[in-house]
Amino acid sequence: MWQSPTYGSVSLSQVVAIISRFTSKEEWAYRFIVGTDSQCHAKETTYVSTLVVHRVGCHAIYFYQVDHQRGDLSFQERMFEEAHRSLVVAEAFLGEVDRQKAYPGRFRGEIEIHLDVGMGGRTREIVAAVSGMVIGSGYLCRWKPEAFGASSVADRYTR
Repeated sequence: MWQSPTYGSVSLSQVVAIISRFTSKEEWAYRFIVGTDSQCHAKETTYVSTLVVHRVGCHAIYFYQVDHQRGDLSFQERMFEEAHRSLVVAEAFLGEVDRQKAYPGRFRGEIEIHLDVGMGGRTREIVAAVSGMVIGSGYLCRWKPEAFGASSVADRYTR
């Protein structure tokens, strides 16, 4: 299940229907963003993946999923896991869009994957590798400071 501050608990099918209604105003441009952030807590890691639809120049709606995973990954492994989870969300979203015939072919190559990595911190060494993974999967890629889907929206729910 997905969570939304506006719509509550919804299925992926409902997410696509809500996004369809939200994006029905053709006079606006839209950005479709997926991002994941994580936070280590004792012996588990909390992962939060988000699906954000930004009506450019106006506002956005977003949905998120929280997952708790036991185990201990290194910092770099966690960054790759975040990217992997974002790719899984994007593929699931596209699969549901195709199943509902909501936007035939529209999203291919348009979804932005926001990565919680950047050139200013300890993730700078893996920016190229993680972003290459995303770009090689056919998605647009943004990292800090442009990656608000991961570093702001998802980060809000990892605590």
